[in-house]
Amino acid sequence: MNKKIIFGGIAILVAGLFFSNLLTRPRFKNVVFITIDTLNAHHLGAYGAENSPSPNIDKLASDGVLFEKAYSSAPWTKPAFASMFTSLFPSVHGVTAFDRVLSEDKFTLGEFFKSKGFSTAGIISHILIQPQFGYAQGFDSYELIPFKGSVHAVISSLKVTDMAAKWLDTNAANSDKPFFLFLHYFDPHNNYFHHKKFDRTSWYKGPIKSGMGLKEMRALIPKMTPDDVRALRGLYDEEISMTDYSIGLLLEQLKTMGIDDETLIVITADHGEELTDRGFIGHTRSLYDELVRVPFVFYAPGLTPKRIKEPVSTIDLLPTMMGLLGEEPKEWMVGKDLSSAILGEEFPPTRPIFNEVDYRAGQITAHKLGVVEGDYKLVFDKDTESYELYNMAKDPKEERNIASEDKAAFARLSAAIQGYKARYQTEAIENQKSVAPKAESQDKIEQLKSLGYL
Repeated sequence: MNKKIIFGGIAILVAGLFFSNLLTRPRFKNVVFITIDTLNAHHLGAYGAENSPSPNIDKLASDGVLFEKAYSSAPWTKPAFASMFTSLFPSVHGVTAFDRVLSEDKFTLGEFFKSKGFSTAGIISHILIQPQFGYAQGFDSYELIPFKGSVHAVISSLKVTDMAAKWLDTNAANSDKPFFLFLHYFDPHNNYFHHKKFDRTSWYKGPIKSGMGLKEMRALIPKMTPDDVRALRGLYDEEISMTDYSIGLLLEQLKTMGIDDETLIVITADHGEELTDRGFIGHTRSLYDELVRVPFVFYAPGLTPKRIKEPVSTIDLLPTMMGLLGEEPKEWMVGKDLSSAILGEEFPPTRPIFNEVDYRAGQITAHKLGVVEGDYKLVFDKDTESYELYNMAKDPKEERNIASEDKAAFARLSAAIQGYKARYQTEAIENQKSVAPKAESQDKIEQLKSLGYL
């Protein structure tokens, strides 16, 4: 056979493999990081919900990379965001109470993108992640949406998208500089409002009302009927739809500007929500899946759509974004770089996924550690020194504690819990001392009470 034909064939094969590999890699210049407060992954169509309230998120998920089992590091906002921003567990970054501030010596998501030459902006709709609490580190601009009164009584998603659109028009339209835009949507957080455009509750005539305060709703729990629960969850889904619609407007803005094909979009949540699941409405007090299972979606042109089954954590966010930009994670980060899995390569070695809560406010006290490994979840209550073990494949609603039955799984996961305590929580006391408290004004205290935190 002619050598030219042979070598020509080899060259074509190598080139084909090269360009095929290129097609699996995201082609992006900019990053839009979208977080949706209090969003339980189970309520999204992409995660199996029927009559999906989230068509825009579902479309991004089906065209991108969706992690099926993503867990937050904590079941409430302040520590969860600090962990996403730093790739550190709550016990390590120390932001585990309302009066704690994310220390300036912690390397954050905003600082990473700033160091790589990106314009950086944040638009938020929650008082707990305001600049004075340390979350604005590395951002050129970082703004709270305008509102009067209590933020929980404001329909905020359109405000976030409107401010984002204005920032894009001003800062991105006439610049060759890449940008990192962090958007925080709040509407699925209580109070839950009816939205006629996304109606799921107009059939209902009972005691659950649009915009009802959290304490009023909790008082109704003992007498709630199935229809009451259905209406409550319908309002929550309407709030998700309102948020999804607002995100759709943002996506249209990117398309209109002609930058949708060069923008990586990442979607996740800080935590989920209990909607009478265990006789409670709200969050902060437990580590069950309705509170710590969150969406985790990466979309960019050039990515091969896929669903990844291995458990991951929101602390993986920062090292993964670094990996997608060709950067190695910092040695102190406890999260994993998942970029290889996103790019269709090997999934990094699996490891236990941890979360924790140390919360004391009002009548709620919770001090727990959780670990997920494979199909199993173990939760350790530090106050009662008791354990709950669940086989999530057989018992996805976490209704049957098998800690005394599956001795092998219990031994393995309880050892992981003790290892976590020894490695990370021995540092917790010193970290708490080093993280400066922030005195709250009376106005902020009233906001926290209205949000159900105090």
